[in-house]
Amino acid sequence: MNYDFSIYRRSIIVEAQIKGINDSMGVSFILDTGASKTIIDADVANRLGFDLKRLKDGDRLMTAKGGVNSKY
Repeated sequence: MNYDFSIYRRSIIVEAQIKGINDSMGVSFILDTGASKTIIDADVANRLGFDLKRLKDGDRLMTAKGGVNSKY
């Protein structure tokens, strides 16, 4: 597999497609091989159709690596 990436200020930037409830969109992520969580801007989440007003600190969310507690 081949993936396109770029370097910006010593960070590896990758392009990804996020699928939401209402839409999908391309976004840029910093690749961090040691990270256990991913952060998405609240405006992006809203545009994808996620209702952040329903999200409370500590809500359980599922990720590709398993469950995490939300912090908003």
